[in-house]
Amino acid sequence: MYRERKVDFATRAAKELDSGKPVLVYCRSGRRSAEAAAALVKLGFADVRDLDGGILAWEKAGQPIIKPE
Repeated sequence: MYRERKVDFATRAAKELDSGKPVLVYCRSGRRSAEAAAALVKLGFADVRDLDGGILAWEKAGQPIIKPE
């Protein structure tokens, strides 16, 4: 199932995202987003940014988090 999710991500990204525009990916700890960023680069995305350490590191650094109401 894990492999299927990775394939599904790559398929959806190729269809739904513009490879010529910057893309920022993040997750809770940074592990999954690092994999996603690598997959996007492999698909030909030129400007891929990954939030190192995920949202936990962002929050620990005192950066703002805006949550929907």
